[in-house]
Amino acid sequence: MKNKLLFLICSVFGNALGTALMTQTGLGLTAWGSAAKNVADFYGITFGTAFIIIALIFYGIALIMQKKVEIMSTFMSLAFLITFGLLSDVLIHWIPDMTGLLIQFRIIINFLGLCVLLLSIALHLNLIYIE
Repeated sequence: MKNKLLFLICSVFGNALGTALMTQTGLGLTAWGSAAKNVADFYGITFGTAFIIIALIFYGIALIMQKKVEIMSTFMSLAFLITFGLLSDVLIHWIPDMTGLLIQFRIIINFLGLCVLLLSIALHLNLIYIE
């Protein structure tokens, strides 16, 4: 259980860090990140708040389509998406805007952010199989 919790914390942090790095380069995000960024910019809210709202809407749709609710799974999913949204906001605030850097550096940083994000997603998916 301790390992699972540690992996979950690392997964959430890595997801938020990768997203924050990609956001601050101004070169593009994942599909979910792009949707959250567009909603945030349109409504004048933070990235994390927009992500939480979008994720809650689509999670609700998924629950309706499933026609059954697993309490622990729902709790863990909600905890993940809220924690990710809040931590993304903190890291986006802490990591400086990099749009003034040379494009070569921005591309490298954006790619590193994507790699951190993908590694964190793989870690999160691996948690499903840890007993």
